[in-house]
Amino acid sequence: MLNIFESVTRRLVEVWKSDELSGSRSASSCRCGRPIYFQNSVCLGCQTPLGYAPALQQLRALAEGPTAGTWIIDGESDQKIVWKRCKNFDSPAGCNWLVQAEEKQTLCRSCRLDHTIPNLDDPENRLWWRKIENAKRRLIAQLLNLGLPVESKVSEDPEHGVMFDFLRA
Repeated sequence: MLNIFESVTRRLVEVWKSDELSGSRSASSCRCGRPIYFQNSVCLGCQTPLGYAPALQQLRALAEGPTAGTWIIDGESDQKIVWKRCKNFDSPAGCNWLVQAEEKQTLCRSCRLDHTIPNLDDPENRLWWRKIENAKRRLIAQLLNLGLPVESKVSEDPEHGVMFDFLRA
């Protein structure tokens, strides 16, 4: 049986080799051909809405979905998955992750891990929360990419889950 380090190492090698063989770049491209980056929620070239789909492990261009407030992945005509934005999209956290529209959850996989956030009445805390959330989303995306379990201690798995308490002294 593989220990956790062997398992993670094998997964890293698989991902690295598949990226190397496919010639993929660290940045994806929007439908306009301009590069898009992990933290973007809109293409800086053509203003197309963007969203990170954790299930696909990709930042993708979005098109309006069948109902208000829903989205589909742009360019996929046989789209079966309808998405909605994380509730924290319009918050100071500025989350660009997507949640499947059929889910009852309003927060994405990453934002559900928050137990405590800083007092947002303080303008400095808004800036710090955005920065720490960006870093946390990168971490969570990497953990998911490695196939590691990421369950919320707050709402999903109180015994083995993960939670974050963001405090400012």
